[in-house]
Amino acid sequence: MTDRTLTVQAFATREQTPDLATVEVSAIGEGDSVAAARTASRDRAHMIEDAVTAAPADRIQTVDVRVEDTEEVFAPDGDAQYQSTEKLHIACAAETAEEVVVEVSDAGGCVETIDFYVHEDVNQQLQEEALAEATEQARRKADRIAAAEGLSVSRVEEIRTGDESSEMGSIVDTALERYDADNFHPTPVTVSEAVTVTYALETDTA
Repeated sequence: MTDRTLTVQAFATREQTPDLATVEVSAIGEGDSVAAARTASRDRAHMIEDAVTAAPADRIQTVDVRVEDTEEVFAPDGDAQYQSTEKLHIACAAETAEEVVVEVSDAGGCVETIDFYVHEDVNQQLQEEALAEATEQARRKADRIAAAEGLSVSRVEEIRTGDESSEMGSIVDTALERYDADNFHPTPVTVSEAVTVTYALETDTA
């Protein structure tokens, strides 16, 4: 007798208010030489670093430096030949992101974006909870379908995380949200898990 199986899919999500943020900042300087432009942007970056009190000093990092001829820059700030841009990432608590933005702006920096997210251990916990819920949903769905056919679910034959169909997509992890510089009220970050479970079926003798 051919073994009978049933395959079901389920999906679950968990949400959490962001507890961390990264503020992306540009320090721009200009000069008639590459060295002068670079020095100007570096001085501006130092001013920003000194001005920010809402985040620890060791959480302010330079992630990129770029010097361009202003003839190649769209709408340069001034008439100098070169423009240097030093990009900084400032990591802080989510609730202090607005204060960081104010401090950066007062120091002459340009705030590009704010990324809100959760700690890695929190993200991991959300994933585990979502996966557990999706697995439970799959079992409940399988029990209902099997019962309608006079069968019962026995063992799990196969379980896969993610979903290959276009509707649900593979495992969705949106535990990071990006906002414009004037948005200080992020929505909860969401972690989602999908499962596809194949169960063995047996005749319900109850």
